[in-house]
Amino acid sequence: MTSTFEISHDRSFLSHFITRWRTLGLSGEMVRILRESTDPYAAYGYGRYLYYANPGGNSLPLAEAKFNEAAAGGVADAYAALAQMYADGTNSEDKVLPGMYASLMERAGEGESELARYNTLHGTIYGTSVLEKDPSSVVGILGDWLGKNPDSDPLYWDLYGQALHRAGDNDGAKGALYTSIKRGNTESYYVLAVLYDNLGDTDMRDLTIEEGKAHGAVNCFRYLAAMPQEEFEGYTPEQQEDLHRRIEEGLLYSIERNDRYAHFLLSDKLYMGELGFGIDVPRALEYARRGAELGDGPSFNQLAFIHQNSVDEVPEGMRLGRSQVSKFQLQALRLGETGLYELEQVAKAYVRGELPDHADEIEEIWLRKYHDESISQDREESGGEADESLGVICVYPQGFYYAYDVDADFSPARDVPSLIGAGGIDIVHYSPILERISKALCLDGCHLVMAVDRDGYARDLADNMAGTIVYGHGMEIRGTAVFLLEDERYNLMPFMGMMPCFMFIQLLRGATDGLVRQPTSEEMEALGDDSNGGFEEYDDPDFLVDDDKEEVKDNEEETAPFGKPLPVEGEEEEEEEAEAREYTALVEDLPQALSQCNLCRDTLTILYPDESRYWFMSTEDLIRELGIKEGI
Repeated sequence: MTSTFEISHDRSFLSHFITRWRTLGLSGEMVRILRESTDPYAAYGYGRYLYYANPGGNSLPLAEAKFNEAAAGGVADAYAALAQMYADGTNSEDKVLPGMYASLMERAGEGESELARYNTLHGTIYGTSVLEKDPSSVVGILGDWLGKNPDSDPLYWDLYGQALHRAGDNDGAKGALYTSIKRGNTESYYVLAVLYDNLGDTDMRDLTIEEGKAHGAVNCFRYLAAMPQEEFEGYTPEQQEDLHRRIEEGLLYSIERNDRYAHFLLSDKLYMGELGFGIDVPRALEYARRGAELGDGPSFNQLAFIHQNSVDEVPEGMRLGRSQVSKFQLQALRLGETGLYELEQVAKAYVRGELPDHADEIEEIWLRKYHDESISQDREESGGEADESLGVICVYPQGFYYAYDVDADFSPARDVPSLIGAGGIDIVHYSPILERISKALCLDGCHLVMAVDRDGYARDLADNMAGTIVYGHGMEIRGTAVFLLEDERYNLMPFMGMMPCFMFIQLLRGATDGLVRQPTSEEMEALGDDSNGGFEEYDDPDFLVDDDKEEVKDNEEETAPFGKPLPVEGEEEEEEEAEAREYTALVEDLPQALSQCNLCRDTLTILYPDESRYWFMSTEDLIRELGIKEGI
């Protein structure tokens, strides 16, 4: 731990608070001195400690207050510290505000803030909510700077090494990191070890880690915990026991010193039951919670993942609502966890109408990143070729979707009715869900619409629960719903590209809480699928088409009537000419009535008790109150 030092108004004082590890290296005595001093520079230093250590888990508001106090006292770095809080959403407004960030950074720059310079370079290497990733530009900037100022703070040699590594110059990166280490910066040991590991040089990796531990580099003590389970299983039982002991000791050592990533690693091992740890979900959640308090993106990700995928294993008292879980996922994005999975989870939460207080931030920042990342990955996998395929997506009453390929001559007004067996269609131009999905898809000059059979009620077509949810106006959507695009002049058009179609399907599943599903092979056959369309490569991997099956002929006789349930395998389909009948039953006789009628053809009238409390209820409320929906 760093011993006490003088509170001065120059860089010799401010340099102690540039990075997380320098700040966390303060001695307890130094923290006390900073806390008790009335000097604005001491307020800044204490705020940095509160921001990184977050004692008690509720220190961020006080840290923000200390930064404001320091900024009012003329500490330029305090503006940069506040800007950081507006970039990662840990400010009192609980929002990422790029405009406020830019304003504060401008004030910091006017005061020649070194923290502003360092944070900008670091953020440009890795990318943040407010900075685009561009490590090559940092290589150029720091290369010139260090050439003219070789005796600069070794932290800049460390940054230079990270930028070179990210830009693909591993030899240059090693040289810069060794320079940083020689000049006393122990933070570079861990970065250098990661570089050697990426190069496959495990001997130099291990040697670097041991040297780092000998020099007190806290993050080197938890390095073994990143070992893959497959590698761990390659050791003898005796070796595994020794490794587990060393891993646990290293993690606990780092955790005691507020190493945020060590909290995530231990949480992950306890959740997965790896590296000799037994599965313990409650403890896994506790370590992830503390890692999140320390500002660790993977820990927020871990909290969201456990609640999304293992909620049954979470004790009752630790379970959280879906909005809070989505907030964890959003905070993970803010702190750098911007993989496609994480971006998609936040986009799904957005289209469900969750996180309304953060809708502007999601629309302005994360939906565009989700779109760009999806398209980028798709182009990488396709060799960079432009995808000009056209398609529309149908969602059937049974809950499954199918994406139809169409050609350039496709006319929605003419072809959509025939696609769903309708005499004509009505267009749902707007609903909150349609609007949010349109924004999530980053549609330019057009928006998503839903086409439905205009005679769905008259023809007594089956309810489409997914379509009803999307409509959101209290009336049921009947029959098959078709999703396509509409421009500002109300011209209908298909989707262009398979990835936008796939993204739409994923978002629709999110909006309907997973109600929309992939078709079964029987349903595919009933639709007359000849494996020439439907965007199958984006279906789930467990859906396999049997190549040995006899090819289904593309004619109406082998396709179930659109908007009606498809026959269950092993059961004979009822005759189309069967006469429709009407039934009347009391609520308590609902099960018996259901066994006697076909809801897709017959009419069932349900009589409810003549009690005053039911007189003014809507149909929807009555269905819910009397349990009719559950019975059906």
